[in-house]
Amino acid sequence: MISHHHKCVFVHIPKNAGQSIEHVFLELLGLTYETRAPLLMRPNDKPELGPPRLAHLKWHEYVGCKYMTQEQFDSYFKFAIVRNPWDRAVSIYKYSGHHKKCSFRDFVHNHLPGSMWQDRHWFVGPQTDFICDRDGKLAVDFLGRFENLKSDFKKICAHVGLPPIDVPRVNVSQTRPAASQDQPEGTALSKLKRFWRRPGNQVFPTFKNFREYYDAETRDLVARLYRPDIDRFGYRFEAA
Repeated sequence: MISHHHKCVFVHIPKNAGQSIEHVFLELLGLTYETRAPLLMRPNDKPELGPPRLAHLKWHEYVGCKYMTQEQFDSYFKFAIVRNPWDRAVSIYKYSGHHKKCSFRDFVHNHLPGSMWQDRHWFVGPQTDFICDRDGKLAVDFLGRFENLKSDFKKICAHVGLPPIDVPRVNVSQTRPAASQDQPEGTALSKLKRFWRRPGNQVFPTFKNFREYYDAETRDLVARLYRPDIDRFGYRFEAA
């Protein structure tokens, strides 16, 4: 996203509260989802000009695809939001609709590292691809964290000359609380698991906390896929 009015660039990494942040700038500029093109938030059918959604341009594509000059890019305030990779993987699972078709384990073993990694790498790839150069150096001026979104966005507001603004909740992947997986036979969850295992019953439980989706194997698989993010941003599975 480019806001020439605010002289800033938001490098929108998918599934990191990007639409919520963009919504703030749309409101400030009196734009709607239908009139959002001036912020470079529109579809793109030319691969040589960036990803299918221009909102998800990587840092170097803003100048490389000639959406702004190098002088503009250097002078504008550039920011991004990163997220715990294990949390982001669960969000991708739900956003892509796979939670209606397969278990999270199947998603991590087969879909995410398979067809999605090949065909939609621009959407599911490591966060470092969006905001770091080849040497791992950050190409943005401010890096906020999804886990601290409220306070970090107020810092962003200060940088672009805005009063503190609360980020609205937009495009949130829906979850619902679930009981512990250690439920005895006869409980609601154990009945759901039996129903889930029956052929043709595409019902997959959702959980309040992303860690509940994982076992040791899926945790390690996601860690291998997103090792650059884990190493660069210091995320841990157990960390808040």
